[in-house]
Amino acid sequence: MYYDRSYNEGYGAASNAAAASVQPLKFGGKEVERHGGLNWHDFKARWLSNGRFTTQDPKRETYYPLSPYAYCADNPVRNIDPTGRKAEISIVGDQIYINVQIYIRGQYATQELAEAYENALDNSWESYKTLISNSGKAYKINWNVSVEVKQKIYKSTVAPPSVNFYDIIPFGRSKTYDTCRGYLRSDIGANGNPIMHEFGHIIGLMDHYEGNSSDAGWEGNVMAESAGKGVVQQQNIDDMLLPITEKYEKSIYHKLQLPIPWLYFINASNMERDRK
Repeated sequence: MYYDRSYNEGYGAASNAAAASVQPLKFGGKEVERHGGLNWHDFKARWLSNGRFTTQDPKRETYYPLSPYAYCADNPVRNIDPTGRKAEISIVGDQIYINVQIYIRGQYATQELAEAYENALDNSWESYKTLISNSGKAYKINWNVSVEVKQKIYKSTVAPPSVNFYDIIPFGRSKTYDTCRGYLRSDIGANGNPIMHEFGHIIGLMDHYEGNSSDAGWEGNVMAESAGKGVVQQQNIDDMLLPITEKYEKSIYHKLQLPIPWLYFINASNMERDRK
């Protein structure tokens, strides 16, 4: 499918004639700002003009081979970039980059708690540094995970898939919805740190328990126990990354050994399905 940017952005005659009479949501479902003759798409984090952002990507160091002004690695048919900030997973050669930004908010969200969550992830999920794909290829895993306090994030209750935010509650059950939002309890003492289990949902993994019983072969696993219990194991890393590396190894990026990132976004449409 060919997309004529000039039609929606006000550079073509057809667009100029119809600009005042058509609805404003255009490319990527974003609103076109026409005041002052700008004709720019409002992508919230940045402005898009004629297929390029007007400012640099704040995560440009993660995707060094790409232009910092490019949209979706110059492939908007295959990729999406709902926040203009970052992709979830990228692969270049034998390097896997996992980028996750978690925001916590509410009266119980503190910097001390954010650091406790981040340290728990660093000592569990991020301790896994290698992967052997189904084809036998060895990969190095590079984690870029951060937890920050940010009280004002999105007005909408529907979060873009690459942004993960949690309301902090003093006690009760931690929960993740659609891989990117939910609740985390601040009680991380005797009950354990819930971020380890919920992080599994952020990266698209399902629970492996029913009622009070773990699935066979998953006993003691972080995804088979209640939040705060269990440990991260290699099978968690395999569940997340083996299907993704299989897709990558079938792509032209891998076949031609292109030195640019192959991007993959974990979201509600491709996460593992929990039992109903």
